[in-house]
Amino acid sequence: MAKKNLEEQINPDWKPNDALQLWFFDRFKQATQEDMNYEHEQFVDYYLSKGYTSRDWNARFRYWCRLSFKLL
Repeated sequence: MAKKNLEEQINPDWKPNDALQLWFFDRFKQATQEDMNYEHEQFVDYYLSKGYTSRDWNARFRYWCRLSFKLL
């Protein structure tokens, strides 16, 4: 039996849910709401422009943020 592909493109209206926002501010104590908004916009625009798919956009956002803040 073939595996069902559960990956989907990001919804242009995707937003980090409350739990993900709590994770963000707990993990990156120096971060501001402006930082969260910036990362959110960059994230959605990047994945929309590339057409990538994912099974879990929340997990991908956590990964994105860890990479982004590691570069600071």
